[in-house]
Amino acid sequence: QVHDLGTKVWSDPLFRKQVRDHVLELMRFRPVFPLLARDVPRDTSFEAGGRWRPQCPAGGSVTVLSIGAMFDAQAVTESGSYEPGRMWGAHEESRYLMFGYGDRRCPGREQALEMLTSALIGLLTLPTLTWSGPRASRLRYDGPMISKMSLRWR
Repeated sequence: QVHDLGTKVWSDPLFRKQVRDHVLELMRFRPVFPLLARDVPRDTSFEAGGRWRPQCPAGGSVTVLSIGAMFDAQAVTESGSYEPGRMWGAHEESRYLMFGYGDRRCPGREQALEMLTSALIGLLTLPTLTWSGPRASRLRYDGPMISKMSLRWR
């Protein structure tokens, strides 16, 4: 597809959406922030088991395991399978949970997705890539993020 599009690979809206769907699905499997910590400025309640229960007093903090929500079998059909473009959750916004949710979501979400989409397109335009070195040393992580990925061009 990249070869067929030529220089339009960077601007074709359907192709960019397709690549963005892959970026979102890849980030669902490997979110940069698999959990989010939030300060709680006033007494706060959370829905739990269909009822509202007080969970955190003012001045405390709460940790949200967003990766658990992204793999919740009730919200994400076949959550363990890789399906770019899938819709999940009650709202379109659920697709972006790895960036947080609501008023406190990442303000750079759209910019980050555009940059990651362009980066993936850039990788796809390169000559054939293969892994470099033994399997055990191909990837290095800094927390949940890949800090090194050894590849070579043919």
